[in-house]
Amino acid sequence: MMIGKRTLLAIAAVLATCAVSAQTIVSYNFDNTGTVGGDGAGSGPVAGATAGIASATNWYNDWPSYPNTDLSDNTGAPTTMDIGWWSNGGTWNSSNFGLGHVGADADGSWNMEMLHGYLNSGNGSVVGIDLKEIPFAEYDVYVYFASDVNTRTGMVMGKERALETDPWGAVTTYYFQFMNAADANIGVGNNAVLTLTTDMLDDAATTQANYAVFHGSMDYFNIELLTDNNEWGGVTGLQVVAVPEPATIALVLGALSLGLILIRRRRR
Repeated sequence: MMIGKRTLLAIAAVLATCAVSAQTIVSYNFDNTGTVGGDGAGSGPVAGATAGIASATNWYNDWPSYPNTDLSDNTGAPTTMDIGWWSNGGTWNSSNFGLGHVGADADGSWNMEMLHGYLNSGNGSVVGIDLKEIPFAEYDVYVYFASDVNTRTGMVMGKERALETDPWGAVTTYYFQFMNAADANIGVGNNAVLTLTTDMLDDAATTQANYAVFHGSMDYFNIELLTDNNEWGGVTGLQVVAVPEPATIALVLGALSLGLILIRRRRR
């Protein structure tokens, strides 16, 4: 039986999709009038509602029960990961309480709600988040942030360590201007706009953004967000995304290579 080119490519695409969907993700939302899954969804994990650049279900909402230990991943399986945080500014939201719950995005995700409420930083105070006992050998940390006023400036920092008693390692810092509700396209019937910062220079040319990505490989990871004096904003949520194992990547590449070999043989 001859296998067609389209069939081989389809098989490779399915394998690639499986590799991506096999990613393990832990997602956490700081909820002040911004609930992944909608008002009344509870602290989670919310099984059917998706949000984030790394689109995932089973998001936690911190309110009302503030879950913080052995957080479950996007499949619902418990992990060893714990979370802790501090914020001198309490919580706030990106529309200054004027918008309320906006519901799901037009595309069915809950990114608008996820971007709405945040741990508040201002007047030189720092929002801090500790992630402990991360169960992944390699991972990316997606940190989302917002403010109720656009073009306020801030920085978000990430660092890691192997043991809780170790000193923290080198700090990676990204700079940005906040996006408020209007800039992020938050409004009933809209789709939220998620914009990455890659700016590592503290200069006046900082562009608007509402998320940053850090890479880690140790069990403990710390996030800090700092705004300029008399300017307020904070962290709306985060995701810890396991980087695919080399064996998974090899499986996809192997499938593609096999498909190309068979196609060439068929042409001879």
